[in-house]
Amino acid sequence: MNNAELLVEIEKLLDRKLEEKLDQQLEVKLEEKLDRMLDEKLDEKLDKKLDEKLDAKFKEELGPIRQDIQELKTAVHHTNMRLDVDVVPRLQTIESCYLDTYERYKDGAEDIENLKGDMELVKGILQEHSRELQRMSAR
Repeated sequence: MNNAELLVEIEKLLDRKLEEKLDQQLEVKLEEKLDRMLDEKLDEKLDKKLDEKLDAKFKEELGPIRQDIQELKTAVHHTNMRLDVDVVPRLQTIESCYLDTYERYKDGAEDIENLKGDMELVKGILQEHSRELQRMSAR
């Protein structure tokens, strides 16, 4: 083998080694990029799937709660209607009766106090007359 042939062989060997090295680096870079892209896509899909499941679960749980709220609103409305139509007028009637009764008793209490005073006066006069009658009959 002469120098030219040797140089050609060395060149082929260097080309092969360079090509192998470039292939290795390219393969590593491609694997890293593919792994990163796959991770990103997988994260996106997992996030989307998780969001969908959470939304579905949330809607599923929210339905009965909304129904309960609606039932409570209806019950409160019926209670308010009953208070307005039935209870409040009755309370007003009871209040009116108690106020009327109070006024009568208040007036009656004053009359009773006046009668007590009058009775004390009559009692005093009666006692005095009884004593005078006893004195007269004793003479």
